[in-house]
Amino acid sequence: MTQSDAISACQNYTNNITIPTINDHITVTGSYVLDTDHHNWAEIHPAYTLAIS
Repeated sequence: MTQSDAISACQNYTNNITIPTINDHITVTGSYVLDTDHHNWAEIHPAYTLAIS
């Protein structure tokens, strides 16, 4: 991890997620948050599950 302000929030979090390939359709489950510290973008963080269909 290289983002210093995320280290404490992500400490001890592990999850094995298969990385999809180009053109795969996916469904992601996780917390949908507005990241006000990083340009106010919306993100799913952390992703708990990722289903490839």
